[in-house]
Amino acid sequence: TARELAERIEKERYRVTEVKKEKKERSPYAPFITSTLQQTASYFLKFPTSQTMKIAQNLYEGQDVGKEERIGLITYMRTDSVRVAKQAQLEARNYLKKELGEEFVPTKIPFYKNKKSSQDAHEAIRPTSIFRTPNKMKKYLSSRHLKLYELIWRRFLASQMERAILSTLTVSIQSEKYLFQAEGKKIEFPGFISIYKEKGRKEKILPPVKEGEVLKLKELVSEQRFTQPPSHYTEASLVKALEEKGIGRPSTYVPTIVTIKTRGYVRWQKGKLIPTLLARVVNDLLIDNFSTILDTRFTARMEEGLDAVEEGKKKWIILIGDFYHQFDKDLNIAKEKMKNVKKEGLQINSTKCEQCGKKMVLKFGRYGAFLACCDYPECKNTRDISNKTGVRCPTPDCKGEIVERTSKKGAIFYGCSKFPQCKFVSQQPPVKEICPHCQNPFLFRDKDGFKCPRCGEKIKGYKIEELKLKKIPYKIIKKIDADRVAE
Repeated sequence: TARELAERIEKERYRVTEVKKEKKERSPYAPFITSTLQQTASYFLKFPTSQTMKIAQNLYEGQDVGKEERIGLITYMRTDSVRVAKQAQLEARNYLKKELGEEFVPTKIPFYKNKKSSQDAHEAIRPTSIFRTPNKMKKYLSSRHLKLYELIWRRFLASQMERAILSTLTVSIQSEKYLFQAEGKKIEFPGFISIYKEKGRKEKILPPVKEGEVLKLKELVSEQRFTQPPSHYTEASLVKALEEKGIGRPSTYVPTIVTIKTRGYVRWQKGKLIPTLLARVVNDLLIDNFSTILDTRFTARMEEGLDAVEEGKKKWIILIGDFYHQFDKDLNIAKEKMKNVKKEGLQINSTKCEQCGKKMVLKFGRYGAFLACCDYPECKNTRDISNKTGVRCPTPDCKGEIVERTSKKGAIFYGCSKFPQCKFVSQQPPVKEICPHCQNPFLFRDKDGFKCPRCGEKIKGYKIEELKLKKIPYKIIKKIDADRVAE
C-alpha cells in the first residue's frame, strides 16, 4: 500500500548523485494581437472578452490627456498581426536606454513572425507612444482603462527588450531503491521579466548541494489525488481554441461568445462557459443535418478560400458555388426530415401527463427547459425539470437527490429535490469520489480540494514543491534538508 511504501522509503538514506547546472534564455512574448489581448486580460485582470474590447475601443478612439487634444492611446485593437512599425520600435529602444540602461536593449531589433493565416491588415496592438507611461496616464483614465492600458504598454515594451537569462539546477537524489529529482531556477539577468512578469510564475530556488553529499529526510508526505475531467472553456480559452482551429477572425471572437450566451446555449458559472441542454439539442440537430458545414475544418477552409479570393488567386463565384450546391441540398432534406423541436418538443422518456394521460415532451422557453403535454394547445399542462447530479442528498433519512438550481439572480447552486421538505443547499457541485475517511460515495468541492458532507473531513491539495519520483507509480512528495549529515 501507499502507507507501507512511505514507511519503507522513510527509513532509507539519501545521497546526492548528480548536480546539473545549465543556463537558459527565456525570450519575450510578441506584442498583443486581438486574441492574446483577450486571453491575457481575462487571466491577469479577470475581464470578460466583451469588456476588454470595449475598453480597448475607448483607448483607441481617444482620451483627453491634459492640455493635449483628444488622442488615441493605442493602435487598432482588431488585428491578427504581430508586425510593429519601425518608428515605434526605435522609440521603445530610446526609452529603454534612458530608463533601464543599454544592457536591456537587444543588439538587433526584435522580429516576430506572423501566423500563416494572418491577414496582416493592421500592426500589433501597442501604445501610440511608449513615453505615455501608465504613471503619466493615471490621472486621465479610469481604473479599468488604466489596467488594460498598462497591460498593453508593458507587453509591447517587453517585446522589444533583451532576453532573460536563468540558471537551472537539477539535483538527483538516490536512496537505496528509488531516485528523486528536484529542479530549481534562478534569474541571472531579468531582461524583459523586469517589465512583464507572468502572473503566478515563481522561480523555485534550491539550497546549495554537492555530489556525494548525504541528506537528511526532513518530511515525507503521501498525497491522494483525483482524476479531473477536462475543464470547461473559459472565454479566454474559447478564444484561443477558435484561433487555433481557424474559426473566425479577431473581429468575430467577441460577437460569437456574446451570441452563444444571449441565446442560452451556455451559462456562465465561476468563470466557465457551461453548455446547456438547449445547446446539446441544437448541436445534435445541426450535426445530424448539416455535418459538412458543422465541421471546424470547413470554417477554416472557407476562410482560406476567401483569402484566396481577396488575393486574386480564386474566383468568388466558384468558391460560393462549391459551397452552395451542397448546402442547398442539405437544406432541402432538413426541411423535410428535421424535427421542429420548438413546436413539437422532444420525447425523452415515457413520462405521461397527469391531466390527460398523453406523453410529456421536452420543450424550451425563455427560462430554460420544461416538460409539456404533447397535446398542446388542447392540454396546457407543464412541469418544471431540474438538472440532476445522480447524487443522493446527504441529509439523514432524506430520499431526495441533489439537483442543480438557479437563483433569481442567475447564480447556480445545488439543493435537494425534496425542497421545501429538505432544505439542504451547497454552493459547490458534488463529485463522485469516495471519501478516504468514512467511505462516503461522494464529496463536495472545496477551496483547497474536497470536503465530505458526512464526516466533514477536508481532503486538501498540497502546494509544496513536488519532486519527480521515478520507478514507482505512486506520487510521493518529499522535502529534503540539505544540511550535511555524517556518513
